[in-house]
Amino acid sequence: MNRIEHTSLSPTATLREALNALNSTGPNLTVFVVDDAGKLLGTVTDGDVRRALIAGQDLGSPVAEAMNSAPRKLVIGKAPESPLKALRQAGIRLLPEVDEEGTLLRVLDISASEAILPVHALLMAGGRGSRLRPITDTLPKPLVPVHGRP
Repeated sequence: MNRIEHTSLSPTATLREALNALNSTGPNLTVFVVDDAGKLLGTVTDGDVRRALIAGQDLGSPVAEAMNSAPRKLVIGKAPESPLKALRQAGIRLLPEVDEEGTLLRVLDISASEAILPVHALLMAGGRGSRLRPITDTLPKPLVPVHGRP
């Protein structure tokens, strides 16, 4: 997971300020709403602003009325709420990391990370099996038992 620079706003910022912030975030397209103490209150995307405008809010409305107030996050010292694979499948790219009090510490780009999975594989590739002689004199290399299984 890569740490990225993030943009944050106060909950009293307007939707216009949120749009300006989103416009300056580059490809990230997420702004984090934090209080004066740095506690994560929510996230705002361009879709959140669009839905708020469709619902009748104007560009002067506070961003707190349009934000996602229950964003998925990674809490230091706790197991993740969802596995990375599920987050990726849901289209979530940025994952805020917070401490136990909810203070935003950093933002991680999970689209760039590889899944950390135990890999149990045996690669049977080419060759004549000469290193496995005399076993391969009577048995093809792909059928040589490993832990009792061919």
